[in-house]
Amino acid sequence: MDVGTSKIRPADMRDIEHRLLDIADPARKLPLETYLAEARAVLDELAADPDAVPILVGGTGVYVRGIRDAWEMAGTSSLVRSLRSEFPRAQAAEAHAMLRRLSPETAARVHANNYDAVVNALARLMGPGDGERAGEAPFAFRVLGVDPGRRAVESALARVLDDQVARGLLDEIGRLDDRLHLVDQWRERGLDAPSVVLATHGYREYVYAAADSGVPVRDLSPDQIAAATESARDHVVRYSQRQRTWFPKLGVTAAPGDEVAAAGVAHVLRQRSRATRRQA
Repeated sequence: MDVGTSKIRPADMRDIEHRLLDIADPARKLPLETYLAEARAVLDELAADPDAVPILVGGTGVYVRGIRDAWEMAGTSSLVRSLRSEFPRAQAAEAHAMLRRLSPETAARVHANNYDAVVNALARLMGPGDGERAGEAPFAFRVLGVDPGRRAVESALARVLDDQVARGLLDEIGRLDDRLHLVDQWRERGLDAPSVVLATHGYREYVYAAADSGVPVRDLSPDQIAAATESARDHVVRYSQRQRTWFPKLGVTAAPGDEVAAAGVAHVLRQRSRATRRQA
């Protein structure tokens, strides 16, 4: 899933080491438990290096909070599977109602329509941990968000999606369909299908179009591609609007552009450098 996620290419890394790329198979969703274990292992390794400055990059709030707040999710994968079986996606409201009964405070922070977040929250509360923390994280966190404004964000999202289609997004989805039988999965299980592709905006809309038309993704007509792209654009924009509601819950310091965000990172590094010199 390179094109449709705008995954960074080696030529753009500028000799900065990148971790946790290409660690999962799109045949299935990556469990939160697995992500937290992988990310913590990297952070623990970097914590031993006084010159290391980890930058956690991502837009999924529950994953960021899981690292920042050191959630204990070990041993919950089987519980998550059980919860998904007991509360399929069509019963997301019932799952959120259970979350409200167990923890009104947690339920207030998780939108009832965010099915995956609701299930993960239930697993965290019902799992072997204490439902809150796994201990202290190895770093103090400063959360920065680049936010040039709603109109600018929505315009950029539209440009990115158009660029992805031009760069071969449909060929990428076609290759995934060849291997994972995405159209068949969608017809049989809908959003409860195991592949993460069918849960990802910018991918699933083209699979839906292929399923509805009865032709492979690669054979969609220009009009069908245009309609699927418009649907994907609408879904991505609406998701970005929801993101704006939970950014404050992460304690985000919003920067109007990349350069301001970079300056914020540089400020944190200067503070850290001065603190290190004082300790020495």
